[in-house]
Order: sequence, then structure tokens, then C-alpha cells
Amino acid sequence: MIRALSESWSEQDLSGAREWLHEDVIFDWSRSMSDNRGVHQGYDRVQELFQDFLEAWDAVSWRVVDAEELGPDRLLVATRLDARGRDSGIDVSGSGAQVWDLRDGKIARVTLFQDRQTAEAALAAGELD
Repeated sequence: MIRALSESWSEQDLSGAREWLHEDVIFDWSRSMSDNRGVHQGYDRVQELFQDFLEAWDAVSWRVVDAEELGPDRLLVATRLDARGRDSGIDVSGSGAQVWDLRDGKIARVTLFQDRQTAEAALAAGELD
């Protein structure tokens, strides 16, 4: 599941991960600093988010650095993004974190955080319960 989603992002083709996404999957990007900020629900909307994000980049590599199981249906995923701006040619890098909530063996919700510490604090405060 983790590998499929990571490879799909890096290959710029979300269809390879579709089997791992619940039909009413939610990508909560409300903490994003990008123009894609918001809560995106359903595979079609997540596909749009994915395409909108990729439009800005000429090359994108997104990978999972670490995944910690927090229970039978929750993962804390540390990520790394390397990209080159489509128009500017500028290389950028960053790390972040996501909390993945699972249902029926599929990803039901992905909540984006700017870093692992912020994700851990939100989990400790019960913000995602």
C-alpha cells in the first residue's frame, strides 16, 4: 500500500494506487501551505488534487522515509519531496508527515502535516479522533 502510493506519486500516475484508496477517501490538506489547501473527498477529487499539484512541477519525487504503525488502522508516515519547478527550473526539497487512517484495508483518510512533530502533537491532543 505504502509502496503503491509512493510510486504513483513519483510516476505522476495515481491510478496505480487506486486499489488502495477507499472510494470515499479524504485527503485533508487543510494544513498545506500550497494553493491546494483544503479537504478533498472522493477518488475523483483526490485525482484532481493530484493533477493540480503536479502541474507546477517538471519532475517530482515523493517517497516515504518512515512509517510507524499507531494501531491497527492508523499510520504515521514521514515523507520527503524533491521537485523541479516547471517554469522556473528551480529545485526544491522538503519533508513532511501524514497520518493515514485505514478502513476495510484501504486508505480512508490522509491528513497532511508540515512536519512529524506537528503530526505527533495533533495526535497527542486528540485532534484526529
